[in-house]
Amino acid sequence: MRGASRGRGRGGAASGGIRSSSSGRGGSRGGGRGGSRGGGPRGGASRGAGGGRGRGRGAPRGGARGRGRGAAIRGGSGAGASGPRDIRKAYNAAPPSDDSEGPSEDELSQGENGEDEEEDDESDVEEEEEDEREKPYAALLQSLKSSMRMEEENDRKSKRRKIEQAPEGDEEGDGNIYEAVGSDDDEVYNSDESGDEEEEEVPELNENGYNGDSDDEDATDPFETHFNSPNPKLLLKAVESAKRNEWHTTKAIQPIGEIGRMIISMPEASADPDHMEQLGKKTVKSIMDLKIKPRLQTTFSELKTPLQKALAPTIFTYTDLLLTTRSVENTAELRHLYSLHALNHLHKTRDRVLKNTAKLTKLATTNPDATPPDLRDQGFTRPKVLILAPTRNAALLIINSLTHILQPTQQENRKKLLDSFGIPADTIDPIPIHKPTDFRALFEGNHDDMFTLGIKLTKKTIKYFSKFVASDIIIASPLGLRMAIGATEEEVSFADDRTAKKKHNKKQDYDFLSSIEMCIVDHADAILMQNWEHLEFCFKHMNLLPKNSLPDTDFSRVREWCLDGTSPFLRQTILLSSFLTPEIKRFGEEFMTNALSGKVRTVRKTWDSDILVAAGSSTKSADTIPQIFNRFDSSSPLKDPTSRFEYFTKNILPAYITQLRHLRRQRAAAMEDKPTSPSSAGTGLLIFIPSYFDFLRIRTHLSTMTPPPPPFGAISEDTPPADVARARSHFLSGRYSLLLYSGRAHHFRRYVVRGAGDVLFYAPPQQREFYAEIIAGGEDVRKVRTVFSRWDALALERVVGSERVKRMVTGVGSAGGDVFEFV
Repeated sequence: MRGASRGRGRGGAASGGIRSSSSGRGGSRGGGRGGSRGGGPRGGASRGAGGGRGRGRGAPRGGARGRGRGAAIRGGSGAGASGPRDIRKAYNAAPPSDDSEGPSEDELSQGENGEDEEEDDESDVEEEEEDEREKPYAALLQSLKSSMRMEEENDRKSKRRKIEQAPEGDEEGDGNIYEAVGSDDDEVYNSDESGDEEEEEVPELNENGYNGDSDDEDATDPFETHFNSPNPKLLLKAVESAKRNEWHTTKAIQPIGEIGRMIISMPEASADPDHMEQLGKKTVKSIMDLKIKPRLQTTFSELKTPLQKALAPTIFTYTDLLLTTRSVENTAELRHLYSLHALNHLHKTRDRVLKNTAKLTKLATTNPDATPPDLRDQGFTRPKVLILAPTRNAALLIINSLTHILQPTQQENRKKLLDSFGIPADTIDPIPIHKPTDFRALFEGNHDDMFTLGIKLTKKTIKYFSKFVASDIIIASPLGLRMAIGATEEEVSFADDRTAKKKHNKKQDYDFLSSIEMCIVDHADAILMQNWEHLEFCFKHMNLLPKNSLPDTDFSRVREWCLDGTSPFLRQTILLSSFLTPEIKRFGEEFMTNALSGKVRTVRKTWDSDILVAAGSSTKSADTIPQIFNRFDSSSPLKDPTSRFEYFTKNILPAYITQLRHLRRQRAAAMEDKPTSPSSAGTGLLIFIPSYFDFLRIRTHLSTMTPPPPPFGAISEDTPPADVARARSHFLSGRYSLLLYSGRAHHFRRYVVRGAGDVLFYAPPQQREFYAEIIAGGEDVRKVRTVFSRWDALALERVVGSERVKRMVTGVGSAGGDVFEFV
């Protein structure tokens, strides 16, 4: 008989003389160690470690509760030899329970026709005696079945209590649900806990075909027109236009929400003027104006702010969005908006799969000979939504937003989630209160930047730390996802250390990203300061055709546009950033290729010059600080680093080096005349270098100069804290005349560097706040100089304002050349 409840083990069920076994999560419950004690009705001892707790095909009900093997084989001895002579009679006497499958027709026919020739010659008297012996056995099975149903019900209640109440004081817990990650590698790859998965509930069919939400069949739903049933001819033409980079572009200004100017682009072949006009002007009043699943239309998901109502038409029509007006104040609004959209998409996708599965099941039951309909509703793998965030704390805030909207009754592994992505409740956040607001918002809580997390959604439960292939949502950092995918052949060949080669020479696996339909990149400007190449690597391995076998995939239900490799042109990509950079703009052009719904890029209307004004009056002196901007010629972005270096080392740096040498000679002479003369604080030169590669280049140049420059220090994000403290102290006291300071060091540490008399920006900082913070830290700064080219227009605009930047990039300076001075 087939049956099993919960556990692991192997159970077999054979009918008559046919020996068949089913290996897997199976076995049956009951008895002690050793299956059902004693032999079966036809002889044969029952040996082994009983059936297990779990699903699968196993021995007749009555095996041990534990792990091991249980088999039901007619006659003979072995591991669990027990069973009636005729399997059909046993099933008629004691039908299987609801959670176990009945015998197949092949098994029944084998039970009737597979008898040995010796048994065919038995007399009718022997058969009657056998029937008499089977009657009490059938009664025994019936009683066992009743008792086992009660045990299973009690076990389910026990498991529910175990999920809802995490054990206090024990990080791992007593069971599988709170099993902790064993190592860093396990955490990267999100090893799934052993245990039972919650069954998906299959919707029941009514007379009309489906007893589900009415919006499932709405032809005007963007989910239908974009993913479920796009126009094949239109899709083909649109994809070809996107590949040729042929886009029709318009501009609009959204009346509410303060999102700035909207640049709307669609492929020439699929450009819809009405759709593009709606994106630029349409707003919504509430979620009732959107195609939201009824179960999500609650007070927890309501759109309350103008920003949410302005962006909802763009996001919920599956249009790509590159938003560059993200801020600390609107972060929670944006997070709520895309969380609601992601959950709505997952519910629609899962409901469609379950609905079609129910259709096929009903058709196979009522009319087995009928040809099943062609239902395309799936991708290659289950994950549909990918969310990339810079830190673990950012990921935890996203998860809290998802749970706030969904309101699940159970959250499996919640304690483990808080242990891995949060900080202990009794721990004080180490971020000082005097740090800037944007810094505290980014680095509060657990700011580790290497993590991955799979999330599985069922009807009433959220399960964290599920395997990627069994997840609906994957939340990760670009670095963590890259480590999960594996190293490329070039990276392996580049590693000289054998240990490193062995560690990274793993087979790449990115099949779990093959069916991503929505990718959200939050806080892209923070990811830019980590390593932008990791993000590009992840997108290059997304929506590719699987290279490994997918045994659980029903290819007859995989969508056509997945099979022909056009998934990247239907994926919706949402990228949120506080500002626009050349790297982010290029990313939008390369990876945001939505062929059906197009893409939208927002640009702030104008940048004012408040940073420039604040920086000019940020010191102790009542006089304003002269701020000088030097422009140099650069023929192309590729040649810009070299042109900048040559201009800086030939035209800017020598004059400062000469001045520093003169100041040191004056100080030495003053020390000879009056040994107790005050220190030379406020006379040093602070060089701020946004790019780390430029930082290394300038540091190498100073180290190899002939004659050597005055003593200097250098602070980068990799500098040990002791060396940082020494460099800052020596620079303040005048022992170091020059200090190099990298942009990444300021991003991750926000040091206040004192002792500078002159501040020199090797290039305009991408974050406009950095400009004022660097100058304000000096306190005694007398002059500020910035070097720029026309390729720095975006960063320069955020510092000097939109009115000045055009003249500074293309016009003539105040002195008739390339020098611009503001006092």
